Amino acid sequence: MNSLRNMVHDYLKENNGLNDEELAYALRQYVPSTQAVSLICRQLETEGVLKRIKRVGKPHGNYVITDESQLVPVDVSPTLDITLPTDDELPDIPKGQEHVKELLKLGFKWVGDFTLTDNTPTFFVGESNDINDILLVLTIDGAVVYIQNSPRSLGQTLATISGNSPPAHLQRYNTYLRATLQRGRHVQIYILKDPGGLKYTDFRISLCAGLFPTLMEHFRPVWNKNVNDILAA
Repeated sequence: MNSLRNMVHDYLKENNGLNDEELAYALRQYVPSTQAVSLICRQLETEGVLKRIKRVGKPHGNYVITDESQLVPVDVSPTLDITLPTDDELPDIPKGQEHVKELLKLGFKWVGDFTLTDNTPTFFVGESNDINDILLVLTIDGAVVYIQNSPRSLGQTLATISGNSPPAHLQRYNTYLRATLQRGRHVQIYILKDPGGLKYTDFRISLCAGLFPTLMEHFRPVWNKNVNDILAA
């Protein structure tokens, strides 16, 4: 077990950040199972040799802590005193709506829906209207179709997307929204409020801004992707 421990440690020195399954595959000639690798990595974390980091939508990454650099990615949730729901606390999610379950586990809240009134997109988000510095997510049938990081209030952000004269960079999103609602579909609104309190030296860091590119990569929302493809063409 000790030699296997050394192999895992040495391999991570050259390939920092691999998850347990990737490690097990790389060392498949010597490792009986992924479970054995997970056990070793947990032991190494207990010894202070490596750090197992939670990553959005991905398995834990294993990062060796070296003398040259003590800076490894960290899960900031405990630092910011964020209480995320457990699986038991999540509501029952219909099959095919796994995206919603992932959003709820990340701390997103459902705040309302878009509907069509007199051929005009309308929304009601109640007390959430004035919340600012947010990650906004729109879903259709539980699938994430749009993500936006906005420093403005939720009401202002939604009004800009759904208004009759949106700014040029939001016009295509407005078209997608109207077309979806005209087909009788409802668009659900989820938000994550930036908790504040995260700093680098004396400078504030936005958790929402930091999460935005990671969530884009993970969910690959079709509305964002279509617009980005058009802009890149």
